[in-house]
Amino acid sequence: MSFYEKNKENLETLVFSLTNREKTTIVIAIYDCDDTYEKAVAFISQQFTEHKTYFFDLFGQKINSLLAFFRENLPKNGDKDLPIVHIKRMDPLLFVSENHKVVSSPLVAQINMERELLFHEVEALAVVWLTRAGYNRLRMDAPDFMDWVVSSFTFESDGLVDQKLSVDIPKETIEDRSNAAILQLKEKAEKLQYRTVKFAQATKLSTKDKKEFFNLLLALIAAYIGLHDLDKAQSTLEQAYTLAKDNNLANGYEFGQLLLDRGDNETQLGNLAAALLLFEEALAFSKQLGNYHNIGVCLERLGNTHRSLGNLDKALGFYEGYNKLEKELYFAYPTNVDIKNGLAISYEKLGSTQASLGNLDKALGFYEEYNKLENELYVAYPMNVSFKNGLAISYQNLGATHSSLDNLDKALVFFEEYNKLEKELYFAYPTNVSFKNNLASSYAHLGIFSKNNFKDTTKARTYLQQAEALWQELVRDTPQNVNYQAFLGVVQKELEDL
Repeated sequence: MSFYEKNKENLETLVFSLTNREKTTIVIAIYDCDDTYEKAVAFISQQFTEHKTYFFDLFGQKINSLLAFFRENLPKNGDKDLPIVHIKRMDPLLFVSENHKVVSSPLVAQINMERELLFHEVEALAVVWLTRAGYNRLRMDAPDFMDWVVSSFTFESDGLVDQKLSVDIPKETIEDRSNAAILQLKEKAEKLQYRTVKFAQATKLSTKDKKEFFNLLLALIAAYIGLHDLDKAQSTLEQAYTLAKDNNLANGYEFGQLLLDRGDNETQLGNLAAALLLFEEALAFSKQLGNYHNIGVCLERLGNTHRSLGNLDKALGFYEGYNKLEKELYFAYPTNVDIKNGLAISYEKLGSTQASLGNLDKALGFYEEYNKLENELYVAYPMNVSFKNGLAISYQNLGATHSSLDNLDKALVFFEEYNKLEKELYFAYPTNVSFKNNLASSYAHLGIFSKNNFKDTTKARTYLQQAEALWQELVRDTPQNVNYQAFLGVVQKELEDL
């Protein structure tokens, strides 16, 4: 596959992002080797022949401010068209080594602070070329700047030349980042816990003190959930719930949300019977308030819990109620994106339950509705990661259902679409564990499908090995998730049977 064929969509979308722009625009291009950069830049330059084009290679330079660099090096623009500016090899400037750990450089903080000035003072259409590591550094530590960036695009080599990258940046391990994040959360939890203990020990609290105590408990709950300490999260949730109920501290929405949060936490702890009671209480409470959003959430959670308990008929009943409510809301508010997405999810729930009941034709109909809505949402909002992932999952469901119905050609097309979208999501967000797991799943589906239906052991082995490698990394990096170990075991068994 040629470089253009492989990167066609991103190249054309990047060009479109810069076309007919009258104000400063910054996009980020992520590249994997110098050959990729050169071919992509050549294509972009061909589309903007009437614009002046400037190339800045920052490697080896000392820069404390990107804004100051532009002021000093970018000529004043006298044309009606803004110039195209390519910034290359800024990555090393974004990292410094401190106490044997790689951290953000002062330039990252400066870029984050300069964000508005960059867009108001720099007259250019700028493409900032970064490695994946450089992009992740800005995404994590310069979020305000990234909010102003129009979009980011990933470009990959065609594999016809050696993938050489003339950028040398410090390495930072996943373990370093993970340990630092956990340490921060622990420190936050300890501080919050100390403050809540003082409130709990007080003999008399004013209404204002009780409200502050309640808000501290909510913050502590979030910290415990972040640390995966679900037992402490649950006891703190119960404490917050009792405090709010006895002192009328929470409004109806907050109170209903507490019930849902307690139910969600019980679910993660595996206490499904307790979760069921909490979701039922939350549903009754939401109906009293007329809170349609939470009614839908409660119906979905009740369906999920009954399904986990093996009560498929009961689960189906709650999902049907969820779908009915979402349809009514959608017909009343057809332009509301969240409602449309809720309707899509309700179809997916109905499809998966019907599939579990063996009603494949019914399941297929619901999955097709789910796919239709997710496709509409993704087309309307192509930069929305959630909609793109939803569309990918819809392809997975269609592939699995058509496979079970022996519609093998259709199944293969849908599995390939599933894999394509998950690859794009993973390469755009390589630190996202969910996308990594989904990509592994898409390879596993293709591998098992190729093995069982086409007896193509070569393709099957290639796909399964790709899935195996990803799940091995997930097992190593997130040992607390037992599902990844189970998934790894499945693909390894499939590989042994080849």
